[in-house]
Amino acid sequence: MGRRTDARAVRRIVAVAALLPAAGLSVHADLWDVDASIQVGVTYSDNGELDADNESSATSYDIQPRIGIVRDGPKLDATVNYRVDAVYGDERRNGEDNEVFHYLDAVSNFDFIENRLGVSLNSSITQQITDPGERVGFSNATRIGNLDEVSTINLAPYFRFSPATFTSGEVTYSYGVVEYGQPSAIDSKQGVANLVVSSAPPSSPLNWTLNLTDTRVEYDTGRDVTLQRAGVDFGYAITPRMDAVLNVGIDENDFEGAPTTRGDTDGAFWLAGIRGTIGANTTYEARAGEQFFGDSYLLEFNRTARRLTTAISYTEEATSLGSRQLDYEYLLSFLDDIGGLDLPVNSDDTYVSKRLNVTLGYALAKSSWDFSVFLEDRDYLTTRDGDGREGDGSQGVRLGWNWTPGDRMNVGASMDWTESELRTDGREPRDFRATASVRRNLPDAGFLTLRLWHTQRRNSTTTDEYEENGASLGFGYEF
Repeated sequence: MGRRTDARAVRRIVAVAALLPAAGLSVHADLWDVDASIQVGVTYSDNGELDADNESSATSYDIQPRIGIVRDGPKLDATVNYRVDAVYGDERRNGEDNEVFHYLDAVSNFDFIENRLGVSLNSSITQQITDPGERVGFSNATRIGNLDEVSTINLAPYFRFSPATFTSGEVTYSYGVVEYGQPSAIDSKQGVANLVVSSAPPSSPLNWTLNLTDTRVEYDTGRDVTLQRAGVDFGYAITPRMDAVLNVGIDENDFEGAPTTRGDTDGAFWLAGIRGTIGANTTYEARAGEQFFGDSYLLEFNRTARRLTTAISYTEEATSLGSRQLDYEYLLSFLDDIGGLDLPVNSDDTYVSKRLNVTLGYALAKSSWDFSVFLEDRDYLTTRDGDGREGDGSQGVRLGWNWTPGDRMNVGASMDWTESELRTDGREPRDFRATASVRRNLPDAGFLTLRLWHTQRRNSTTTDEYEENGASLGFGYEF
C-alpha cells in the first residue's frame, strides 16, 4: 500500500461513495424514505481520566445531527445511516476544547440485470478501542486517547449464471479498504475472488457445491498475505430432513516470507457431519475433521419460535484483522456505539480464529430480553517480531432488557462483562458495565433521553484498575 491517506478525506470518499447509487435513481421519489433528527445533550463522568487513584470529574456537551435514507426498489436497495457527534468540553483528547466523532453505516445493492448481474457496496465509519489493555471509556465525556476512527468500504460486483439444469453459479470479486485515523495504526486493502457452483437435482439424493476462493491482503507495512482455498462440499439425503455432508479441499497460504509460529501453514482439509431441519423453525449443522492447523469443528444452530429466537455458531478459520474489520459487527453495544473490544490489537499478523457465538432473544407484548455470549481464541500464524507468543483471545457475556409501556416511552437496561488475554504483554483486563436508559417522546416530534452507567475495570496490575459512574441527558427533535 502507498502512503497513508488523510483520514478526513477517506471519510468523505466513503460517505459519498455510499450515496452514489442513490443519487443516480433519485427521480423515483416514491421509493425513498428519508428521516433526520438532531439532539443536544450534556454528559457527566465522575472519573474523566479513568484514573485508579486521582479521580476527577468531567462534563461535556454535545450536538448530534443524524440522517437516515432507505430505498426499496426494483433495481436498488439501499440503507444509509450517518451521524455526527460534536463534543465540547475542557481539554479534550486532541488538546482542544472540542472533538468530532463520525458514524456511518451504509449498505446498498444495485441489480443491472435482475438476479443475474449486479454490485453491492457497503461502507462504515466507526469509533473503536485501539488497545483493549489500555483504559477504555464508554462515553465521549472521558478524555482518553485509546480510541480511533475506522473507515471501511467494500465494493463487490457479482455475476450469477446457470450452466445446466438444476445447477447454479456465482462469480464475485470484492475489493475492500480499511483506514485508521491514527498514523501509527496499520491500514489494509483486500481483494477476494470467489467462484461458487452448486447442483441439487430434485430426483437425486446427492447435492454438491464447488467453492474456489482467492484472498489477497496488502498492508501499508509492506507485508502481503495470500489465502487460497479450493473445496467441494457434498451432501447426501439420509432422510427428507437430514443430509450427511462432507467438505474436502486444500488450502494454499503465502505470508511473503513473514516469520511463522508453525511449520504447516497450508495443506489438505476435510470436515464431515450432518445438516438438516427440525420442523419449519429450526436448522442445524455439525461437522468435525481436520484443517492445516489441526483438528477442526463447525456448529450452526438456529431456531425461531413465537417468542424465543436462538442462534449458536462455532467456526474455525484463518483470517486477519483487516479481513475481520470489513464484516465487523459489534457483539456488545456501548453507550456511544464504541466497539473493537473483542478484536485483536492492531497488527498485520494472520491468525486462526476459533469463535463461539450464542445469542438468545425473548419477546413479549411490550418488552424483550436478549442474552449473548462470545468466546474467541486466536492462534497466530505469523509474528511481527518472531517472539514466539502464539495466541490470545477474548470473551464476553451480555444481558439486555427493553420495555415499551406505551407509545411515548421506552426503557432499557443492560449488563455486560468482557475479558481479554493480550498477546502483546500478557495483561488480562476484565470490564464490567451496567447501563440504564429512558426515552420519552414529546408532542410535535420532540424527545428526551436519560442514560446512567457504571463501569469497572480489573486487571493483572492494580495501577490499571478503575471505576466510573456517569450520566447523560439529552433533548432532540425528529424532522
